[in-house]
Amino acid sequence: MLKKLEELLETNQEETKPTRVGVVVAEDTHSLEAVLDERLKQVITPVLIGNSLVIMQQLAEIPLLADHVEIIHTDSVEEAAKKGAELAQSGQIDVLMKGQLATSQFLKPVVNKQYGLIESRLLSHIVVFELPTYPKLLITSDGGMIPEPTLEQKHGILENALEVAYSLGKKVPKVAVLAASESVNQKINSSVEASVLAKDYTNKPTFPCEIDGPISLDLALSKEVAELKHYSSNVASEADVLLAPDMTAMNLLGKSFTVIGKGQMAGIIYGAKVPIVMTSRGSSSDEKFYSLLLAKRVSQRSERG
Repeated sequence: MLKKLEELLETNQEETKPTRVGVVVAEDTHSLEAVLDERLKQVITPVLIGNSLVIMQQLAEIPLLADHVEIIHTDSVEEAAKKGAELAQSGQIDVLMKGQLATSQFLKPVVNKQYGLIESRLLSHIVVFELPTYPKLLITSDGGMIPEPTLEQKHGILENALEVAYSLGKKVPKVAVLAASESVNQKINSSVEASVLAKDYTNKPTFPCEIDGPISLDLALSKEVAELKHYSSNVASEADVLLAPDMTAMNLLGKSFTVIGKGQMAGIIYGAKVPIVMTSRGSSSDEKFYSLLLAKRVSQRSERG
């Protein structure tokens, strides 16, 4: 398991084939600066989808080396979104990235069965955190796609997170299914479902992992708390994956990690034929950089099967 986000660059540089990143509605300075980061030049090839005239004008105005880009002209936002989905479906791009358009417009063709990008899979938001106070990378889900997941959807969220963990080098990830405490409370549905998930994925050969749930956040991450509570578990204080009871809980936790905990993050949407990068305009340059590297790493594992 990787311990630092910067290790994503080192491992990606070992690959000789650049990853093709399709930027939908690329006439956006923030998106262009992200994919044209000098550190990414040897590992990705930007495929810029949108109004070619505007894209060329913006490329001329920003001090970035853009000699390795490909531009595909479209006449509208809707056409650009459809083109991105078509390129992903046909294998002509390896990663799909949201540019200057609304999330709903971007995802509309992605979830359209016509393009076959998700088939029967569940789309979920997966974030990898590097925290100053934790000794390894920490995977969390779902903080941005499914507001109140059902138990069946939690199965899909967990399996997506496990596949990302495998791509980061963890053969048997340690999963903490979070709840308010480590005891099952029949009055709290998330607690009951955490117990069910833990039982369902214990010794499951298709998704090897060590899993504990329900388990509180402090037990999942702190050796001192586990010792104080005399809590024995292979997951306690050593979690690789945190699975939240709902989107609100994980969204709040994720922002606490970055704003209060001064952590760094990389995030993708997983479950489609290709990884999807959907960073906001307010995201730091490092977040965009690491998110692209994470998407590349995940796409490489998918190519290998």
